[in-house]
Amino acid sequence: MIACDGLDVAGDGEERRADEAEARDELALKLLRHRSAGARDAFAPYVESMPKKYNLLQSWSEDEIEELQDARAKALAFRRKAETRRAFERVKDQVRDIIRSGRDDDNVVNDDETFDAYEWARATVSSRAVSVPFHAAGALCPMGDMFNYAPHDPPILIDVIGAPTFGMREETTSEGDAGAKTAPIPGDGAYDVESETFAFRTALQPRGRGGVGTGMEIYVCYGEYSNIELLDYYGFCLAPDENPQDGYVLDVRVDAERVAPLKVYVGGFSWNDLADVRIAFATRRGPRKNEKHLRDVARRGGALGLDEEADAFEAIREAAAAALLHFPTTAKTDTEALEDVEKMSVLSENVKLAITWRLCAKRILQRAYKWADARVTECAAARDVSRGVSRVSLARVSTPKPC
Repeated sequence: MIACDGLDVAGDGEERRADEAEARDELALKLLRHRSAGARDAFAPYVESMPKKYNLLQSWSEDEIEELQDARAKALAFRRKAETRRAFERVKDQVRDIIRSGRDDDNVVNDDETFDAYEWARATVSSRAVSVPFHAAGALCPMGDMFNYAPHDPPILIDVIGAPTFGMREETTSEGDAGAKTAPIPGDGAYDVESETFAFRTALQPRGRGGVGTGMEIYVCYGEYSNIELLDYYGFCLAPDENPQDGYVLDVRVDAERVAPLKVYVGGFSWNDLADVRIAFATRRGPRKNEKHLRDVARRGGALGLDEEADAFEAIREAAAAALLHFPTTAKTDTEALEDVEKMSVLSENVKLAITWRLCAKRILQRAYKWADARVTECAAARDVSRGVSRVSLARVSTPKPC
């Protein structure tokens, strides 16, 4: 492995982030030394097999970043570019010396060449390093970074359609996509201290779940990442509906002063976030005598009352609609663009990734709107039933006959 010795991370906050940045730079510089050594280096075949270019957000142009169309996603990409530039300023003299050491001529190494080399090494560390116990940035493991990614099973989500408007039904959690649960759970890897190697293994499959068969590709789950996180750390994202960990955070308006975040996954609403939204709507007019009980019900996945549920999901529906309207193109337009082979052939890989990411986001938002609208409709129907029962009851009350 290409690894550094003994730089671990201690402390927290700014100190920890500074240590992590130092660790990444140390491993990036070591990689550049191996690359500059050329064919005589022991790791030359491995370094030569690495991609010559990556698609991490840190390397996108401003125009490519704009194609994400989402304020938070764009802010993340611009932040990564700025962080990379600041990090380069700290080590550019060392990078220039490393490049010069691998040359036989005295040609000047300019800043552009130096930055390109550093950006490549930094992206390599981010997207290909594996975790080891002796260094905060991890290590680069030949063959170990060749496994393609597959996400784990979906997170536990709350089923809201058809649920009671107060409390819970027996089954409150989503079973997820049944088809996805027939595929093998992807493997993972860990550093083995005894052999001083990084060992990759297939996952232990639950009963009824088939393992990896002969001739099948072995996948590894790098972690439970959304598509924007995959773009940020690794430079790729999965197609719409392929990543059950993908999500979009809605800003749900509780009242004039409060906005509650609600993460919507491909398959449903985040358990904890939806509980927070329900509690916020149940208590927005002030403390409730039974507030502790309400919080317990919400944390177990339950609704907190007909009016509260209707108000919460009306706000969720409005938030989903507002988020969709902020995108300058529609999901239909993006789908057509991705299917247009001629158009795709002239676009950069980063723009293609941007269109794929924003289409995934729009599909999630469309589902969020649909789910919220269905829940509002259920609440309206429950109100109608309640009023009908009241009218029937009053009609059957007989007046006393005069004596």
